[in-house]
Amino acid sequence: MGIRSALAKIWDIRLSKKLPLVISLSALFAGGVVGFLALQSSQERAMENIKQNYSTLVEEHEEQLTDILEGIQQDINFMSVSPLTQDALKDFSNAWNKFGSNQTATLQTLYIDRNPHPIGKKEELDAADDGSYYSQLHAKYHPAIRTFLQQRKYYDVFLINPEGDVIYTVFKELDFATNLKQGQWKDTDLAKVFNDAINLPPGSEKLAYADFRKYAPSKDVPAGFIAKPVYDDNQQLLGVIAFQMPIQTFNDILTSAPGLGKTGDFFLIGQDKLLRSQSRLSQDNTILVREDKTPQVEKALAGERGFLETAISSDGRAISAAYGFLDFHGVRWGLVTEIEEKEIYAPIVQMRNEML
Repeated sequence: MGIRSALAKIWDIRLSKKLPLVISLSALFAGGVVGFLALQSSQERAMENIKQNYSTLVEEHEEQLTDILEGIQQDINFMSVSPLTQDALKDFSNAWNKFGSNQTATLQTLYIDRNPHPIGKKEELDAADDGSYYSQLHAKYHPAIRTFLQQRKYYDVFLINPEGDVIYTVFKELDFATNLKQGQWKDTDLAKVFNDAINLPPGSEKLAYADFRKYAPSKDVPAGFIAKPVYDDNQQLLGVIAFQMPIQTFNDILTSAPGLGKTGDFFLIGQDKLLRSQSRLSQDNTILVREDKTPQVEKALAGERGFLETAISSDGRAISAAYGFLDFHGVRWGLVTEIEEKEIYAPIVQMRNEML
């Protein structure tokens, strides 16, 4: 009775009042449909822009890191054929042999124990004052190699004879004057790149490389190593030159990535699933400490590039993630950027509220 009466009253409304009501309701419905479609389209465009921005961020950092690695490769190639390196290897090898069988103790005493400069600055000593042939050569070659290291920002530079003796280093840490085939550090990554490099033929475009890991002679500071053999003009093997690469150069690029907002993070990760860079969101060290086995990391290390609109970070946060990868002489790294969903969706929610 009640519903019928109401309908009857509405029907009895004069056309002059009924028509504006119908038009208003139709306009409201049409406006709602148009608004909904516009909102949906705007949200899709906004998410597509977010996807594009973060994917581009990964690509740009891939390019930056690639440029750095190519520069390192050019450096090792140049130094491996440099007359300075050839002469230094020949001369230091001769001086090494003049010490007899006690080279390790003698040279570590002269250049580490009796070095007047503190740990971390041992490279400031141009030559020990023992008057030996080795120290005369050290005064000749050390300033030039040290300058190269400082300009190119390497952690250390090594000259190693064919027998595996570390006959020269810039920083004079505990690996100086030791043997990489049978000494204390024979299982380190420096020994690995030496053994790989020593088997490369003259003129080879290949080089030996070891990914970043903790390096005991440097007090477990993360280090990567790159090495190449050195031959004379007669194709006679003189030894190996190696660089110890600091991870800080890579870390500086990733932690300074713009456009990550308050919750964004960007990191480099190795095949062992350990981070190779410091998380922007952590006060604790994450390099070679934090493990990440999330789908975005797995995809990156599998050689994929893409974007996950919905994902979970290693610490359980709801995020969106862009990912890519980088290969360098047999080593693959994943590049991942993550940002919390609530920060990504904040502009979209604001836009929705304004449209409503």
